[in-house]
Amino acid sequence: MRATRAFQMAKIAAEKGIDVIVFLVDDAVFLAKKGMAEHVKAPTGDEFKTYLEYLLEKEGSHLCL
Repeated sequence: MRATRAFQMAKIAAEKGIDVIVFLVDDAVFLAKKGMAEHVKAPTGDEFKTYLEYLLEKEGSHLCL
């Protein structure tokens, strides 16, 4: 899923100390529902949940619906 790649880039930016804001629009809003991110993966095998959890815990990161 394409959202995984966007969250991967957001995680990399956050790791470099950049404040990150991610806006979820259209179908991506459903990923904010509990349990929806569990099985979402990019074609490369990267798991969306890993990046989402990191950004939710990282100070300076914000998710906006």
